[in-house]
Amino acid sequence: MTTISNSTQVLVENVNSVQDLLSCMTSLDKSQFNACIFAVDLSECDFTPYGSWSEEHYTRNCLYCDDKYEAILLCWEKGQYTPIHDHGGEECWVKIISGAIEETIYKPNENGAPTPVKTEVAHAGSTAYMIDFMGCHRLKNVGEERAMSLHIYAKPISRCNIYDEAQSKYVPKDLVYDSIVDIQ
Repeated sequence: MTTISNSTQVLVENVNSVQDLLSCMTSLDKSQFNACIFAVDLSECDFTPYGSWSEEHYTRNCLYCDDKYEAILLCWEKGQYTPIHDHGGEECWVKIISGAIEETIYKPNENGAPTPVKTEVAHAGSTAYMIDFMGCHRLKNVGEERAMSLHIYAKPISRCNIYDEAQSKYVPKDLVYDSIVDIQ
């Protein structure tokens, strides 16, 4: 169970929109992010205007980015998935907005290759947390419909390592947005 301080509770109680959430996050200390993300309850309708979709790959839609944190809305068609990846040393919270997202966590085997150690499916309202010492992970839309997930990074991540299955090794990847949303 996540505990929430009175000051964080007051801020979260005033979150009624995506704009409110981003404003709230800006006013919080990184140590309060966890409680805020777990407590916030916004619907799919709140996020739909900020999403973009692609038949070729999941999309990364930047909702907010400064030196303190980054908020990205990932939009998934059925069956789309991330490569196995780390988070460039930063903390990551994933709030499932809609659909069913499967997370598989990997640890390196004796040859350094990722070996799955845990798989869970999360549904709307669920929140997950990841940081590199926990391992790497892959996310996949396993539902029958589109899905959306909100990713909050404590400090923006411009580069991470992905596991290149063809080369059987981790390689650096520069991260880009599919859209940058101006939320006013």
